[in-house]
Amino acid sequence: MSAAVKALLFCSLAVTGCVSQKEINDHSQIDLSGDIRYFKVMIRNILFDMDNCLYPASSGLCDEMNRRITDFVADLLSSPREEVSRLRKENVKAFGTTLKWLESSYDFSDVDEYNRVIHPDNVEDFLKPSSGLKVMLDNLPCGASVLTNAPAIHAERVLGFLGITLCFDNVLDLGFCGTIGKPHRATYEKALEVCGYEIEQTLFVDDIPEYLVPFKDMGGEVLLV
Repeated sequence: MSAAVKALLFCSLAVTGCVSQKEINDHSQIDLSGDIRYFKVMIRNILFDMDNCLYPASSGLCDEMNRRITDFVADLLSSPREEVSRLRKENVKAFGTTLKWLESSYDFSDVDEYNRVIHPDNVEDFLKPSSGLKVMLDNLPCGASVLTNAPAIHAERVLGFLGITLCFDNVLDLGFCGTIGKPHRATYEKALEVCGYEIEQTLFVDDIPEYLVPFKDMGGEVLLV
């Protein structure tokens, strides 16, 4: 069972109030909640990350994108790959994405070229459609949207190939909030505004703990996959 299907199973239970926060923490292998309790209110909305969340990390797609990003930045800065890897790790924590770091620190502006190089157009070589994923998404008894730090073109390719584009009320890509992206508070606030739900009614599913913590601090529920 993929992480996505496991997450959807937990999400379905969360919506009906049949799973406790402790059970979610145990499943997630990280404590993001504090007290053991049931959700404060019934979950009405779920925000899903996309990469390594709606498909298995073992697909290798994100590994390929990370390799391309490191190569791109190494060429841009004329720096060794090892140094670029270190710089990316340090700065993504502050800026959310490598692209935002380059824009802010190096006046980088060729976003279209960056996205063209970084995101493979042959996602079919990495991904496999999952009928179980689509069935569970179709049967979620609440709103569901995608919130990804990927550009629209990558989101369209991935969701389209997986056959789940129409399962979501909204697909919120990196461009919808001016390339600020997760984990910035403004991104979460705008996502909630677009979706039309309060944060207390929303469960956020992601594979990166650093993206979940700010959302929980704002009053939302979180699930690490």
